[in-house]
Amino acid sequence: MANTSHPSSNVSEPAHSDTAPRGLPRLLFIAILAAVVGLFLLARGPVWRDPWNADLFDSAIFWSYLPIPVLVGAGLLFFKRFSWRFLFLESLAITLLKYGITFSIAIALWASKGPPAKPTTAASAPRPTPVESPLPPPTPIAKENTGAVFGMVKFPSKEAVPSALVYISAGLETFVFAPPTEPLKIENDGRKVHMQAPPPHWPAHVVTVRTGQKLLGRSLDAHLHTLVATGGSSGTTFNVPMMSSGAWSEVILREPARPSRLRCTVHPDAEEPAYLVVLDHPYFTATDTTGAFKIEGIPSKKITLTTWHPTFGETSSDVTVTNGGNTAVDLTIPQPTP
Repeated sequence: MANTSHPSSNVSEPAHSDTAPRGLPRLLFIAILAAVVGLFLLARGPVWRDPWNADLFDSAIFWSYLPIPVLVGAGLLFFKRFSWRFLFLESLAITLLKYGITFSIAIALWASKGPPAKPTTAASAPRPTPVESPLPPPTPIAKENTGAVFGMVKFPSKEAVPSALVYISAGLETFVFAPPTEPLKIENDGRKVHMQAPPPHWPAHVVTVRTGQKLLGRSLDAHLHTLVATGGSSGTTFNVPMMSSGAWSEVILREPARPSRLRCTVHPDAEEPAYLVVLDHPYFTATDTTGAFKIEGIPSKKITLTTWHPTFGETSSDVTVTNGGNTAVDLTIPQPTP
């Protein structure tokens, strides 16, 4: 009887699976991730004992990342799934997950431990405290040798400009004025930087401080902020943290500076703009609701009077102050564009 079966029917075809395993088994993936996180925590001793030790943290980070490709490669070879593609993808996935976990741990440790205390070394001889050069004595100014300036700040249309800063920008370079003993306090509420107790009619978001005066800043919303001032004609720059705890941070400015930008580098786009003006004399004020101002007790001489508004810009005028006189001057700020 003829064999009607096809000759190829006796040859078994290789089995194909649409669910062929790829990469590391899930349990091994989790085990390697747990192992490298454990290395971060324990490789150089428990990191939670001294979370502010930068050398310890850097070393723990290095030793926790180093074995990732080795462990992944060994696991792929053991399960006969090795390929360079899987080695790269699985190592990358574990690296990213490990980074997120260890970064969260570090943030939690830093927040709970607080900054480290300054070390004390009783055995060593105490270092001498740095002594700053004493400030020169204030210039004596007799009352009879002073005068006042008063006037209005307005637009070319004669409309008054309220809450504009008016100050002497030149003419007092030969005088020395004692800085205020009271600090100037400013706060960040998460939306803006503002003076704690601004004078009446003071321009919003404008901080005016004297040279040599303590400037104290703090956060009100339990978030970390920075107080950064850059720019100005003198290039004055500082960067001071405003701690989430609400503790005051301090800075003292030694050089005067024209209006410059105040900003927070942590939340650069979430806060309203603010500005800083540093003056080395007490002759400044703000216009009232009618645009009027008056500054008294100015030494009798020729000065430059400047008005500045954070929205409309500035303008200046030379004025001669006379003994016991009241000198009138009107300052015109460019008309705002509609």
